[in-house]
Amino acid sequence: MLAKTRSIFNEVPEPTRDSRGLKTGISLTDCLMSALAVFGLKFPSLLQFDENRDTDVIKHNLHSL
Repeated sequence: MLAKTRSIFNEVPEPTRDSRGLKTGISLTDCLMSALAVFGLKFPSLLQFDENRDTDVIKHNLHSL
């Protein structure tokens, strides 16, 4: 399922620059896959995930992924 999702995300056109006019160096597909992982881990936002990523449960889940 993740491989199929990645292939669909690969079809989304890559922006040439971010909202500030800068190149980020991170592919859109990788950003979308990260967002999918965060929602799969039941966090409502990337910020909340980032604030809690050092807890033992999150570390274990990320290692498992």
